[in-house]
Amino acid sequence: PAELLKEPAAEILGNPKVEDGTLLFDGKDDALILDENPLKGLSAFTVEVLIRPDAGGAEAQRFFHIGEVDGDRMLLETRLTEDGHWVLDTYLQSGDSSRVLKDMSKRHPLGEWAHVALVLENGTMKHYVNGQLELEGDLEFRPIASGRTSSGVRLIEVHWN
Repeated sequence: PAELLKEPAAEILGNPKVEDGTLLFDGKDDALILDENPLKGLSAFTVEVLIRPDAGGAEAQRFFHIGEVDGDRMLLETRLTEDGHWVLDTYLQSGDSSRVLKDMSKRHPLGEWAHVALVLENGTMKHYVNGQLELEGDLEFRPIASGRTSSGVRLIEVHWN
């Protein structure tokens, strides 16, 4: 159908850079917002992102948001620690059911590239860092029906990465 061929409307905030095919944000006002929800209607999915949290950034960095601002949504976030590390923090909300996966003891060094993934399958939410399962938990999940996608900031344009 023709609707599958249309490109989603994009809003570019700030001045993100592209280096070697990688989209880089300044952590202050750079972001990309798409009027599209790639998880729409999916009851199982995997979201993968390459990240490099750097020193000097905000303690809470919400760098990838799909869905609604306050309703059904998926968030990928980091928390920076005082000893120069970061921790992955993932969140899914579906109706009245939600799950946070975060363990402040699972630390990773700042300034290094890392592959992070959030997987939802058969009512279980899992998150991985560099291919290693860190956390998992059950979640009663119905597909996210609407919303948009932001990279570099939450959809409400707070907590820049």
